[in-house]
Amino acid sequence: MKKIFLNIKGKTDPKEIHEQIAMEFEFPNHYGKNLDALFDCLSTISTPTAVVAIIDPENEYHQKLKTVMDDAQEENIKFGVFWLN
Repeated sequence: MKKIFLNIKGKTDPKEIHEQIAMEFEFPNHYGKNLDALFDCLSTISTPTAVVAIIDPENEYHQKLKTVMDDAQEENIKFGVFWLN
């Protein structure tokens, strides 16, 4: 099982957030670095992957990211995310 620790608390720039996500998840270079591309990548992960993610619950973009990752978790049984604030 692949384990990822994702800490984006304090980050507000979506581009910077997606660059960190791409690095942590080892997404391919063609990853679109947006929420739709994130859902596509996470919902098709074939290696069991567990993520512990730290976000800022007051940040609007972090909440959108959380929604996308939760939706991907529902779509793909090989992907799981646990949230910390």
